[in-house]
Amino acid sequence: MIKRLIFDVDNTLLVNVDFKKTIRITLKQFNIYSEKTVQDFSNSLPSYNDLYENYNSYDFVNHIEERINQRLPKYFLEKYIDNLIKYAVPEKNPKLIQTITNLSKKYDLVLLTNFFARSQMGRLETFGIGKYFSNCYGEKLIKPNIKAFQDACGPYKPNECIMIGDSIRLDIEPAKKSGMGAILVSDKTEAVSNNDYLVVSKVEDINETIIERINVW
Repeated sequence: MIKRLIFDVDNTLLVNVDFKKTIRITLKQFNIYSEKTVQDFSNSLPSYNDLYENYNSYDFVNHIEERINQRLPKYFLEKYIDNLIKYAVPEKNPKLIQTITNLSKKYDLVLLTNFFARSQMGRLETFGIGKYFSNCYGEKLIKPNIKAFQDACGPYKPNECIMIGDSIRLDIEPAKKSGMGAILVSDKTEAVSNNDYLVVSKVEDINETIIERINVW
């Protein structure tokens, strides 16, 4: 019986977010804006996950400084996260909000997402669904670390949990290796369900019937 649903955030729950907008706003607040710095900052974010095992302010700031080739002001990260919470959120999606509301009535919902928990939970609060998630994992251990998935199961057994995310490498494969069920969120026509996981085009398509199909496997 499935008891916990574990969600990725970006491109899963929150889609079509323009992160460069938040970067521009933050750089301008500290008077260090240039379009090249925006691009270098943006390019540096994916590489952090490949180099580090967790998110901490010291490594993150140093990593960005190296990539943009300049020192960041004090409190930059705090302000950046504040701006992410305010600006890095798509328009309200009533169907998604209703889906999460419905799922929360039957399942324990948590997050497993590669970034600072304050940012990810705060962005979901701004969007209107943060209150439905009891915890956020992924800051202390970065996906696809198997231990991150084990931690995200909390008090439940892996076969009582389902991982829901948009990346086969970061979400689906490690979830299956951990003994969890998995749902891939993908609007690509070549993405089809198989015996290992289900595919939906968007989170709004997930309901109890979909969840129970995974129980059979």
